[in-house]
Amino acid sequence: MGSNGHQTNCNGGRKGSVTFSSKPGGTPPDPTPEDPCPTTPEGCLEKYLSCRWVVVYLCVLVYIIQVMLQNCLAMVLVCMESNYIEPPTSDNDNRIHWNGTNNSSAVGETSMWNIRLVGDVRSQLLTAEFYAFPLTPLIGGYLSGKFSAKRVIILIALVMTASSALTPFVLTFNPYIAIGLRLLVGLSAGGLQSSMTELLSKWAPLKERAQIVSTATAGILVGFLLNTSTSGFICTIPEHNGWPFIMYIFSGCNFLVLIPWILLVYDTPFEHPRIEASEIKRIRHRRRDSTVAKMPRPPWLHILRSGPFWGLLTTHMGYNFIATTTGTFLPIYLNDVLKLDVTQTGLASSLPPLARIISSLGGGHLSDFLISRGKLSTTAVRKIFVATGNIVSVPFLIGLSYMDGSQASYAVLLLVLFWFIQALNTCSIRVNQIDIAPRFAGVLTGMSGTMAYVFALMSPIVTFQLTKNRTKEEWQVMFFICSGISVFCALVFLVLGSGTEQSWAKDPNFNIEMSVDDILAVPLENKSSEVVVANSSTLSKHGLPGEDGLQSNGQPPELGLSRRAEKEFDHVVKKEIPTSSKGVQVNIIGFSITEDAETVCSEDCQESRGIINNGFAACEEDLTTSPTESIKL
Repeated sequence: MGSNGHQTNCNGGRKGSVTFSSKPGGTPPDPTPEDPCPTTPEGCLEKYLSCRWVVVYLCVLVYIIQVMLQNCLAMVLVCMESNYIEPPTSDNDNRIHWNGTNNSSAVGETSMWNIRLVGDVRSQLLTAEFYAFPLTPLIGGYLSGKFSAKRVIILIALVMTASSALTPFVLTFNPYIAIGLRLLVGLSAGGLQSSMTELLSKWAPLKERAQIVSTATAGILVGFLLNTSTSGFICTIPEHNGWPFIMYIFSGCNFLVLIPWILLVYDTPFEHPRIEASEIKRIRHRRRDSTVAKMPRPPWLHILRSGPFWGLLTTHMGYNFIATTTGTFLPIYLNDVLKLDVTQTGLASSLPPLARIISSLGGGHLSDFLISRGKLSTTAVRKIFVATGNIVSVPFLIGLSYMDGSQASYAVLLLVLFWFIQALNTCSIRVNQIDIAPRFAGVLTGMSGTMAYVFALMSPIVTFQLTKNRTKEEWQVMFFICSGISVFCALVFLVLGSGTEQSWAKDPNFNIEMSVDDILAVPLENKSSEVVVANSSTLSKHGLPGEDGLQSNGQPPELGLSRRAEKEFDHVVKKEIPTSSKGVQVNIIGFSITEDAETVCSEDCQESRGIINNGFAACEEDLTTSPTESIKL
């Protein structure tokens, strides 16, 4: 109990107090959820079996399978080559032997799958998807925000499944058609991550943003790891020389994943038919309603003039360049400089991705824990993780550059430690789009993803030019370049980065931060009576008949809430309210109503509205903040 006899509610004000956000047009407080009791405490099992986490698990599966489909072609060609049986001389004309210039597709007695690709055709087939990939991240993010992220991802999965399943058969008679199919794979895969970010932006509570996004994107690394190991096993299948089954099995798995995706994933929590009202509350806690609306036209100029966006973009570009250099070319470095054999190279190459998975998962949970404790703002946490990942990891990479074959074990250890620390920045760059522009998270992911991917394409050019002789000294220069890029990107993010929703990203019709109990009271009649309490967004979506919000018979309006609306707007309850509230101007942004209803709509609130108090305000006589919208009860 407070000193005045009023209990304290979860909004930080008195029981029955009006709750407001910052002044219209002002800078909102950093969205640090510090309310002590926003919802009923959620147990560990309840949390990880909740509807939102089921969506996350399915995102992980989609990432795993589609990354495997996207990257399996190299293993297909290796399997094709290793299982190729040289036909007898008299039978040569009956074999498909592509070298980019001639083709003889007559099929003799030997299996039609006993083929191999050489020359330009092989390289074109391998690189086709990489040239197509950067064309669609922005398109995928835009379509997901404008229409439906769930449906865009279904379309992506279907295109990748069909293209990959047809590729083995097409390869047996015309690899150039297969190149076209790989272009389709690259185009569809390019839009996946931006679509995923758009979807997760609707499902992630403020307290779980980093861990949800980090968990989902961990599927990318898992997909890389599983691709090599499972492809090698599938290659041993004796039928059709083994290699077609790599694409068949991966395509089949991708199709199977679509079944639970269609049944269990929804674009927003409010569309989910089985979600509990308490989970809706938890997801919505202190989030702006604008994040659940369909995306309007993106403010392109504002985005391009935004410092936080450029801070994010720079960091994302640097990360992709470093990941490509120390990831794609890692086996070459391990073999040429550290002198590891094939088995040792394979084992050592698998350790950095494992370190990245562990780091990103642990870092995501730690990031959200620091924010939820209320000691650090979202901006501070995002900058700490970028600075730690990009700067603290550098000494390990520099140390690695001085290692040679006699110190191979220490070199691998330094490489693992480098990536374990470097991956902490993904807890910021994967989720920061949702921080600064939740309504345009998919678009921002598409923009940064496109530029980061294009910048990463410079890595092979630079690496090949600087490591022509494959010496330790040449790789040392390459590692110093990566170190410089890493530190530079961290400094840019420390100066420009932010974890606060930007003014250009906000919905002007919702210039507030909603509390967990954002509701509106509508009195029935002049006399002391009961009121209908519903979420304030009901008004903006369904409207209220009559100037005074009442029907002609004095009864409250029939809002006609659908099942979806009832969940979105919590629930409809009835409370007592005194007659003195009739005629009081009440903000549409809503308030929490309790048994102590007299203080909710006292006449003192008619002329004065609110004062900022940790992002919310209490209803007091001396409050001065004016509402952006109001109705007369």
